[in-house]
Amino acid sequence: MIIKAKNISKQFNDLKVLDCINLNIEANEIVSIYGASGSGKTTLLNLLGLLDLPTSGEIHYFNKMSYDNYTSFERVKTIGYIFQFHHLLEEFNIIDNLIIPQLLSGKNQKESTNYAIDLLKLINLEKLQDRYPNEISGGERQRIAVLRGVINKPKIVFADEPTGNLDDNNSSSILKLLLKLKNDFNISFIIGTHDKQVTKISDKSFYIKNGRLEINKIGS
Repeated sequence: MIIKAKNISKQFNDLKVLDCINLNIEANEIVSIYGASGSGKTTLLNLLGLLDLPTSGEIHYFNKMSYDNYTSFERVKTIGYIFQFHHLLEEFNIIDNLIIPQLLSGKNQKESTNYAIDLLKLINLEKLQDRYPNEISGGERQRIAVLRGVINKPKIVFADEPTGNLDDNNSSSILKLLLKLKNDFNISFIIGTHDKQVTKISDKSFYIKNGRLEINKIGS
């Protein structure tokens, strides 16, 4: 088991956003958290992804308490993030956007460059490596952002509305890419979404409502 969340709740002043949530994440699976805007999807992903602290409850990564035992360096190597907005660094070209996270994890320049090119070839975008984010399409930017999220070969990747700003064709491309990365690199994905298409590629799907998680029938 990669993650075990036990009775986690999150409260902002008098507003309880999440209420006593329990969730287990296994290796090599896609888990979708489906819900409307404002339902608490992003808050839950931030807690599970160690970007925020729960008001109460515990989160265990690989059977150890996450907040007490995980350093920032360990998180860089273990966890990846994909956001609704690509957040690529506009002043750097595409290849540099993929190299920088690897350098931060301790890899050398040559190794980082070669692996970034290999991943770009995986999605047939190696021709874009010298371009800048504002010189490529929105769908291309989001696919690059997906590669950046997995560039350090994490065990788990958190994706917050990864198809939220895309048309149907680009959304389909992103979902196919996530599925391929899961199968090829043994990565688990936790995806917050209001896109029902995401649930169709999920191994497990949950519906978040009133701060609680309920089982969501796949493809419903």
